[in-house]
Amino acid sequence: MLGVENKLLLKMKKKIRNKKVYVVLAADILHKGHINILNKAASLGEITVGLLTDKAIASYKKIPFLNYSQREIILKNLIMVKNVIPQQTLDHRPNLRKINALN
Repeated sequence: MLGVENKLLLKMKKKIRNKKVYVVLAADILHKGHINILNKAASLGEITVGLLTDKAIASYKKIPFLNYSQREIILKNLIMVKNVIPQQTLDHRPNLRKINALN
């Protein structure tokens, strides 16, 4: 039989799992900082990564070492990432509108 504290903890964990978390990354060379961000985001809910396209990255720095498809494969294989979608610009709002329209 579960105690009151355990029931509340299970209820809170269930709520967290139902939350959606959106993280924008370039993730050209995946490093510890990216993993830390994704782990923190995973503790808050289900992660969708808005992966910056090559064009979006090139708008503010050099063309990425890995192309979009290569970076997408890497992120999709991380256990904490649920979805990866293209982030066409540095502005995350268009993707958030699309995601909210789907839910």
